[in-house]
Amino acid sequence: MIRKIVYYPDPVLREKSEPIEDINDEIKELVADMVETMDESSGIGLAASQIGVSKRVFVIRLFTTTEDGECIPQDPQVFINPKLSNHSEETIPFPEGCLSVPGIHEDVIRSKTLTIEAQDLEGNTFTENLCGLKARVVMHEKDHLNGILFIDKITDTEVLEKIAPILHDLET
Repeated sequence: MIRKIVYYPDPVLREKSEPIEDINDEIKELVADMVETMDESSGIGLAASQIGVSKRVFVIRLFTTTEDGECIPQDPQVFINPKLSNHSEETIPFPEGCLSVPGIHEDVIRSKTLTIEAQDLEGNTFTENLCGLKARVVMHEKDHLNGILFIDKITDTEVLEKIAPILHDLET
């Protein structure tokens, strides 16, 4: 079922999400809804808080390009109760946007590589070393679980002045 995306400045986006203690049918249904909502919204990542559910889970779906230039969606990946570690000191600026903060796409500086440990839908713990776009998407979505939005990571004064009217419009 496609759920409604929650938009800035909804307070749920600023909450620290609760850990998932039991991966039951309700959680599996939530994850299925998240994937469907993300796909319908043309997103590549979605945290539960973005549909108003304060639980520590996010989903991502990246794409690969074939030799003839066709974009093929990868299987969605689920991250339950994720923990990040081993952030590289090397950082990269790259434009980010967010389904919950429409109309803003700005550079955010993030670590180039990191490690994630999380659970899948069967409750199995897995660890993955990440780099590139996948690392960035995971950091962005994990921030949502802690009530942090990508706009909080923007430090350039000129950019902050540029996006202020957009944020003001979203707030009213």
